[in-house]
Amino acid sequence: PGAGLRLEWLGANPAARSVGQQPQPSTTNYLTGSDARKWQTGVPHFGRIQYNDLFPGVDIVYYGNPQQLEYDLIVNPGADPAKIRFRLPGASQVTIAPNGDLVAQVTGQTVLFHKPVLHQIVNGAKRPVTGSYALADGTVGFRIGKFDPALPLVIDPVFGDFTLAGGSGDEFPTAAVEDSQGFLYIVGTTNSTDLPGILRAVQPTNAGGATDVFVMKLSGN
Repeated sequence: PGAGLRLEWLGANPAARSVGQQPQPSTTNYLTGSDARKWQTGVPHFGRIQYNDLFPGVDIVYYGNPQQLEYDLIVNPGADPAKIRFRLPGASQVTIAPNGDLVAQVTGQTVLFHKPVLHQIVNGAKRPVTGSYALADGTVGFRIGKFDPALPLVIDPVFGDFTLAGGSGDEFPTAAVEDSQGFLYIVGTTNSTDLPGILRAVQPTNAGGATDVFVMKLSGN
């Protein structure tokens, strides 16, 4: 069955103003219905959309890169990044893997969001800033290392760059680690009898509704 997973910003400004950036050469016409007064023509396209003051002093920019949707959170000078929090409605469980990825369970599937990358521009050069996801009361925020509060801070998670991995039952990952070639290894337990990549004649026979241990290897592509 289908399932939905949403990202909901908590305490965000509902009237955050959107600004189109990087205008594209193409436009779209929406000629819906027979009432020409409701048609929309020449709707512009943009490479990036920025919402100003999503949180006090914090902007968000959405963009494609190139086959997925990403976003940057821009913490302007003097703003408090601790104000940034979100939750994932539709997930039955949200945890942080040892490698820093955010792991959400959605109707027996495992959804992985990569560890965020943070930086500041100092004297024209990109300076990395340490940071990670942080969980509190079922919501997600960011734990940020030392940075210069007088300069903008960019938090760059990957939204939508995830992997669905699981069967028709429930999977419970207990550990995850990434190797030097970008492969992700996950170990946990499952009560599914149809995990992808498993020999169909072996796992369904051995499972029988019980719980099995699994080790899964996922590529970075």
